[in-house]
Amino acid sequence: MKKITQSLMAMSLVIPSAALIQSTTQVEAQTQKEVTSPSLNVRTGPGTNYKIVDWLQKGEIVNVLKDGNKWDYIEFGNGKKGYISDYYLKTVTVSDELRSVTPYWLTLRNGAGDKYQPIDYLQKGTTVKVISYTGNWAKVSVNGKTGYVYSSYLSKASSTPSKTSNVEETQTVTAYWLTLRNGPGANYKEVDFLKKGTNITVHSYNGKWAYVTTTQGKKGYVYSSYLSKSTTSTPVATPTVTKPIEKTPTTPPISAVTKYVNAADGLNLRSGRGVQNKIVVKIPYTASVEVSDVVNGWAKVQYGNYTGYASVSYLVDSKPNVIKPTQATGELKGKLIVLDPGHGGQFAGAQGFVAEEDVNLQIALKTRNYLQAKGAQVVMTRISDTACSDAGYNADLSCRPNLATKMKADAFISIHANSGSASASGAESFWYNSSRGDKKLATLILDEIIKDTGMKKRPVDYANFAVLRGSTVPATLIETGFVTNKSDAAKIGSPSYQDKFAKAIAQGIQEFF
Repeated sequence: MKKITQSLMAMSLVIPSAALIQSTTQVEAQTQKEVTSPSLNVRTGPGTNYKIVDWLQKGEIVNVLKDGNKWDYIEFGNGKKGYISDYYLKTVTVSDELRSVTPYWLTLRNGAGDKYQPIDYLQKGTTVKVISYTGNWAKVSVNGKTGYVYSSYLSKASSTPSKTSNVEETQTVTAYWLTLRNGPGANYKEVDFLKKGTNITVHSYNGKWAYVTTTQGKKGYVYSSYLSKSTTSTPVATPTVTKPIEKTPTTPPISAVTKYVNAADGLNLRSGRGVQNKIVVKIPYTASVEVSDVVNGWAKVQYGNYTGYASVSYLVDSKPNVIKPTQATGELKGKLIVLDPGHGGQFAGAQGFVAEEDVNLQIALKTRNYLQAKGAQVVMTRISDTACSDAGYNADLSCRPNLATKMKADAFISIHANSGSASASGAESFWYNSSRGDKKLATLILDEIIKDTGMKKRPVDYANFAVLRGSTVPATLIETGFVTNKSDAAKIGSPSYQDKFAKAIAQGIQEFF
């Protein structure tokens, strides 16, 4: 699961090695290197026999404190230290290089550290020019401003423009709302907002951006990943132009529609568009709201007497169901289980032959069906490709076990998939507090998975993961297999094998009780 990818970098790792004690002082690195592997293990010592304590992803910048033979001693994240193979590193050369912002929002500060004052908030996809690196911070220039951002949240941006290809075809918007911009990039100004299902005419492509015309005659650029070919191929003809009555060029009003909150920990209603704005009120899970005026993923929301702005990622068309099964007569009658499909939304998991966040959700949904058939009441931390909380990585991690506490659950199971080298394979499980039953639960579920799926058995191990540490009920984190291993990925990505995993997890939970 990229070990909960960037999210786990925020966790406190209890490691008995002085080499991994976090530093409170900023280090000016002698050498900066960039990770080239999709997933790179950080270990307590210089060799594969040492324990893995964290994972880095492609594009992350690390400080090399000691350049060794095959293994480098590095500083990464928020002052953490460890050893990584230098085979998957390349030296960073800074000469006004261009990089792209990877999180939804990235704070630009007036100094190299969290304690410094914010200057601006950069949206995902914004291109910045890197001037220099100081430890884990990059000094950048963007939109006429100079400041510092956390370098792990920058990825390589293309330095040469993509070639433009001309087409004439009708396509359909697949995103809930898609921004039409006046240029081929996320840093360009919004022209309009296109609702899911809207048909548009594509004239040309500039990299991943499509130059389009809407049925209202507006022209601009949209991100082409959120378009699909229309089922009917109507020839594009030159339209008959009827001059409309001149109006002030404003974004057309969008009628308010009723939506429901699908954030298990509640949805923050803010005073403005963006996470940097003040929280007005937290809207509870399943509450209905009136939504209008969507701009760049943020909607104007009316909730009771409150009016503000919220992310549309956590608003759905129908009310989420938290229901008891119709026939609560099985072996788990009276038990409430919280299932956590790891990652989702802006917090993507490990990527390999399959996407972790997708297989986690599919296995969890099938597990829910088996548990309900056994008479259990099941609550999911997510039921679609959304995060559990929109307030940042740490809040998303806390949201998951907190839901189990809030619902007074009997058990909490977090479902993930792993990543590593191409040869790494197998299923494993983790526990945090054996006295409340974590280790027993982890063992029983893993045994059932191995028996039903034939996966290679990896250890049942202790882990200080936030989703386990934050639980107040028996909890385990399951790694079903490696997305970076072709054989494992074929199984965890297969609907028939997902069903086997789900049945095994449910059976292990039943045996626990």
